Parts: sequence; structure tokens; C-alpha cells
Amino acid sequence: MNSDAIPPGTAVNNYMLFGNQDNPFLKATEWNWQIDPLGFRTIITRYYNGLAACRCSRLKTASG
Repeated sequence: MNSDAIPPGTAVNNYMLFGNQDNPFLKATEWNWQIDPLGFRTIITRYYNGLAACRCSRLKTASG
């Protein structure tokens, strides 16, 4: 995100229309997607750990 490219007064939900910028440290796929493998793994791990905690609390509640 390049905040310098966003015109003043632009609604927040339109920031990506003006401020979108490729990350120079990531390679792009043939569809021009840039995937950060470390960030992807981090978010998947956090999501999984959150679900595991949720399941454990439900089991404790159900068992009494």
C-alpha cells in the first residue's frame, strides 16, 4: 500500500484503487499474485490454534 498515491478525501474502502503497490521482495505468479509464504503459514497457524482452543472450550462446557 502506497499512502502517497491515495488522493486526500478518498474513502477508506477505495484505498486499494489508488494505493495498491507490488511488494518488491516477493515473486509474482503467472496471475500476478504475490504470496508471502511466511505470512501465509503464520495466519494459517493462528487460525488453526484458535479453532483448537474453541473446540477445547466447547468440550469442557459439554462435559460439565
